[in-house]
Amino acid sequence: PSGWGYEDPSVAPPKPKRVASSGLFWGVLLGFIALSYGLPALLSYVASMNSSVGSQIGTIALVLFLVLQLGALIGGMVSLRQNRPRAMGLLIGVLMVVIVLPFVSLFVVAGICLVGLSGVLY
Repeated sequence: PSGWGYEDPSVAPPKPKRVASSGLFWGVLLGFIALSYGLPALLSYVASMNSSVGSQIGTIALVLFLVLQLGALIGGMVSLRQNRPRAMGLLIGVLMVVIVLPFVSLFVVAGICLVGLSGVLY
């Protein structure tokens, strides 16, 4: 018996399909990123237009963002065995929205500020 669980050594194990080649993965990833930033941004815009209930709408936007991230994290972990492209799209989406994109934008802004200061100093 081979280590792959196949009795016939001439039969190779099936190659796993790459997640990144799946359209479902890219659709879930890009849709999740757009929804994660778009929905709270829209609610924040509505909150800025309405001063009487602006703080409540802003709080709802923040809570909605956190619930969306937590739901995607839990949903991605639960569905990892059933639908791997969807699960990886959700999990990588959470990683991108919460960690990667904020740090990239922070470093871009810091770089712009440093370049601007270098022209003033010299």
